[in-house]
Amino acid sequence: MGNYLVQQGDCLSAIAKRFGLSVAKLWNHPNNAALKAKRKGPNVLLAGDSVFVPEVELREHSIGTNSRHGMVKQSTRARLRLELVSGTRPRSGEHYTLDVDGELLSGNTDPNGRIDRPIPANAKHAVLTLTKSNERYVLKLGHLDPVGSTTGVQARLRALGYFRGDVNGDATAELQRALRAFQQASGLQRTGEMDPQTETALRSEYGS
Repeated sequence: MGNYLVQQGDCLSAIAKRFGLSVAKLWNHPNNAALKAKRKGPNVLLAGDSVFVPEVELREHSIGTNSRHGMVKQSTRARLRLELVSGTRPRSGEHYTLDVDGELLSGNTDPNGRIDRPIPANAKHAVLTLTKSNERYVLKLGHLDPVGSTTGVQARLRALGYFRGDVNGDATAELQRALRAFQQASGLQRTGEMDPQTETALRSEYGS
């Protein structure tokens, strides 16, 4: 089929659904080996990345007439995973509602303050509301850039409470201060710069 140029807000699950393929089929295709090595995981892509999309394979099945046959459709769902904390304490047992592109979900956070729900693979927006405190968070699904990009660093540090500026790709003094604070909390050398150790720690702390 050819190469697909990733746009801001794209994720591999949405691309796979768009072309009628599985995430594994795209991610493990030999033509995507360089992208796989560069991005490490399928959940975070950068606008401008190129994803090779193979042709959909048609399969033929011989079946008998006058009998019932079962076919299993591949899932077109992804998973939304969130972790809510207050300081270092997990916000467990908090009731929430989640509006994912108009699909309403509700429940309680688990003992670790986590939410893990299946959502449409091509979902773009979600609104999380915590019932008791009436806190409201707007989530732009698929918009997180890789940790190797400045915007990816800003977004992760902002979500973790270290950075309060805009996610705009500017390497400002405020971003350096946030990096130093994160490095200190992680037991790393306080350089204010991204290095392999800081990248690994940031990816681990954020979860991706």
